[in-house]
Amino acid sequence: MTTGLFGRCACAVAVTAALFGIPQPCGALPQFIVTSGRPKCVTVTVPDQTDLRVEYEAPDLDPGKGPVWITISTSQKMDRLRDKIAAHRHQTHKTQSPLSEEIKEKRGSIKHTVEADGEVSICVRASIASGSNPMRFGISCSTTHSSSEVVKEKEDKHLNHLEVQMVRLKNEMSVILREADFAKEREMVFHGQSISMNAASMWWPIIQLSVLLLTGFTQAMHMIGFFKSRHII
Repeated sequence: MTTGLFGRCACAVAVTAALFGIPQPCGALPQFIVTSGRPKCVTVTVPDQTDLRVEYEAPDLDPGKGPVWITISTSQKMDRLRDKIAAHRHQTHKTQSPLSEEIKEKRGSIKHTVEADGEVSICVRASIASGSNPMRFGISCSTTHSSSEVVKEKEDKHLNHLEVQMVRLKNEMSVILREADFAKEREMVFHGQSISMNAASMWWPIIQLSVLLLTGFTQAMHMIGFFKSRHII
């Protein structure tokens, strides 16, 4: 699905948010305005195998007037070393399909598991929005479990308070480890870019100097030919 990144903003899923259970908001909060039927998106950067929870608010929503969709898709995958090794071994990876969900309530949440490191776009598309009928939306992104999910898991598995805390710590530790691996991948990509820039900066002055020497030699030969043609030398 093709989406236009209007009003694009970026926010990283921080380790501290996972530690303290604080939802990590995007820069577009508290609300942004949709004035056309084209998608309007925000972008978050998350590691793979992350359970991303998107909480939304749509105070102007009226399902009777027209559908409103929220789409979560991978906009840019990180170029990881293990992907290059898999490509060299002719191993193919399944591309994750976008998740589109029509929202029918003014407040709710959508859960989506991200299968690859990189940027994830969260786009809002309201067909009834226009300049004369703007619609307000708010989006918040988090990798922690909501309180309702914790309560449901406690009731389903008959956990006591200590067991609930142990499950919460286990989930948070897995988030921290994935974020640490993701930081290593980003550092490796940045290191590769630095090496490429250093190589380019080394060869570019050599090319400039070669062009300068060639230009100087050509000019000198032209001047000698000119003086000889005028019998000056």
